Amino acid sequence: MSEKENTAEDEVRLAPVLGIRPGVYLAVLYAFIILVILFFVFFFPGLSRPGSIAAVRSEPEGAAFYVDGVYMGAAPCKIFVPRGKHEITISLPGFTPFVKEVEFRGRLFASAVFPLIHPVVTTLETEDPGAVFADTAADFAGWTFAGEPTAAYQIPLALSEGAYRAARPGATELRETMNGVMEASARFALTRASLRDLARAKALSDNGGLAPSPVSILRSAEEGLAWLRANPGGRAWLGAVLPEETAGAWLASGTDAKTDDAEAFTAAGRRYVKGTPLIHILPKDRPDGSREEFWIFETAVPSSLFMQFLAENPRRTETAANAADEDAPVTGVSWYAAEAFCSWFTGLLPPEMAGYEARLPSEAEWEAAYSAEFDRNYFQHPDDRKLRVSKGIREWCADPFAPLRLPAPSPAIRAVGSPERPLRGENTDQEGQTGRASLPPDISSPFVSFRPVIAPAGTGG
Repeated sequence: MSEKENTAEDEVRLAPVLGIRPGVYLAVLYAFIILVILFFVFFFPGLSRPGSIAAVRSEPEGAAFYVDGVYMGAAPCKIFVPRGKHEITISLPGFTPFVKEVEFRGRLFASAVFPLIHPVVTTLETEDPGAVFADTAADFAGWTFAGEPTAAYQIPLALSEGAYRAARPGATELRETMNGVMEASARFALTRASLRDLARAKALSDNGGLAPSPVSILRSAEEGLAWLRANPGGRAWLGAVLPEETAGAWLASGTDAKTDDAEAFTAAGRRYVKGTPLIHILPKDRPDGSREEFWIFETAVPSSLFMQFLAENPRRTETAANAADEDAPVTGVSWYAAEAFCSWFTGLLPPEMAGYEARLPSEAEWEAAYSAEFDRNYFQHPDDRKLRVSKGIREWCADPFAPLRLPAPSPAIRAVGSPERPLRGENTDQEGQTGRASLPPDISSPFVSFRPVIAPAGTGG
């Protein structure tokens, strides 16, 4: 039998349905399927989810967009909003929020493919752009404690974002305020990422928040370098944050600008308040008791005195780490608890010290007392000719802590603040050398104590 004879053909024939030929009902079926698909593509989205897309833009960018009080995203963004009347809010910290009731419509046909776009555009205003910049500088200071970012861990460009939001073209006074805030922020710039953020903020500030030109970039760089050379520690600062090869050339390029020596202080007497010895600290060239004078506890607060404070303030929950030793410095006290103790001790001051207050010392005051030359007319015994600092114990100071001690305007330092407070004390490995550290103010440690100063009210940072 030949191959052709073995080949069989199978034939399939569709039967009519209800007397309708296959060619007819298949065409109807295919048409129905196509219509269903078209319905679900072009009509169903508009019926099941009516609404429109809010195309949100704000100046400055980055504002939060809320619909009926619910956060939806940050401008610029595109957000679906259901059909109907809704209260929308666009806000940035420090700016007057934009609030408006808006009616969003819907589109029935092709809403999934060609959605209805509802533009929402606003320019936010602020009455105090300097305060806005200071708030973002405080965020910058906090992020610098996280260290150098990596590929897996990034930090926001908080300072330069704040400069973009706050700067105004031609606002000379605002620019001076922002420069002061940047000087205070530079005290936190220990990483290359923070240095880049600081440089970008400087360029934006100098250009009123606009994109810098090549000429303005050079001017900003010149001003920044001039500021660094005019301040002690500037070269060391850049040496710490620049690449090694660049840092070497910078450090070899010269010396820091000359500055006046720190004012010398003398310990000019001792007095007692409620049995607590206080040392009188005076600048050497102002022995008559000028506004810079203050008294300081000769030792850190003893446990017995702190326990008295707790006994008279039963609502406080602090406990001393070494309460059993009444003469030992109290430890395990947070910065906030130390501040509360100072307020309590102010009420114990005698009438002749009216107008004075107890408070934590600034770092400058702590150093002045530590390095003061004790007047032998008042302190004749050699053991009495120094401030008594316990080895291994650090003491709280009042200032916001900054890793780098570069000068900056006091109002800017207070505005930027810091997430940590300074700790001062003697290093355990170097006799007579003061060590510097920091902790968040709500943290207590068995190695941390404090000693108040008594100074004219209102003279603290």
